[in-house]
Amino acid sequence: MAAPPLFRVIYENAHILAVEKPAGMVTHPVYKHPNGTLVDFVAEWRAARGLARPWLLHRLDKGTSGVVLFAASEHMLRIGARQFERHEVSKCYLALVWGADLPDEGIIDAPLGRDPADRRRVIVRDDGQAAQTRYEVLERRGGHALLRLRPITGRMHQLRAHLASIGHPICGDETYALDLPSCSRLMLHAEAITIRVPHAGGARPRTFLAPMPPDFASALQCGA
Repeated sequence: MAAPPLFRVIYENAHILAVEKPAGMVTHPVYKHPNGTLVDFVAEWRAARGLARPWLLHRLDKGTSGVVLFAASEHMLRIGARQFERHEVSKCYLALVWGADLPDEGIIDAPLGRDPADRRRVIVRDDGQAAQTRYEVLERRGGHALLRLRPITGRMHQLRAHLASIGHPICGDETYALDLPSCSRLMLHAEAITIRVPHAGGARPRTFLAPMPPDFASALQCGA
């Protein structure tokens, strides 16, 4: 019997594949991680069933868990890539942050650019690219808050940098919360994504969901 995949399959048809990436897994091959990535595991899993290698439509940071989409057909690749380029894809994240003293909801509207002191980071800077993040507080527990985040734009490290900029960095963020206690993982989870998928000669919106993972929920109960 074949071993189960190292990711969870959310949905699959002839056009699209939605999977849940675990925290700690690199999405696609890069210089320091040439193999052992989500893309590799998905390709192997598909090949074992005689299916073609799918095309990755977007990525998540290594520490972030949640929904990742692949195009299983060239048609989906074309219309999917176009939707991402035009910012027509709706994304929703969950984040456990330090500090519970923030409004029930709001929009962080602050331009982001590379940190000249550390090119691995982005920071709020006047000459940066426009960036907006909508948030709502779902729960407050001790010195932490559980947020639902909806990025309006899609900049590098946008959610992590925006939350750090208002004094509420994400728990477990080793890049943007260095002066705070460590955590078992980056408490950021891609909960849902909505994209138009080919259907009956056209395309209709579909939402793919990845519920909050157990370790994320446990951290919330324990106050991270």
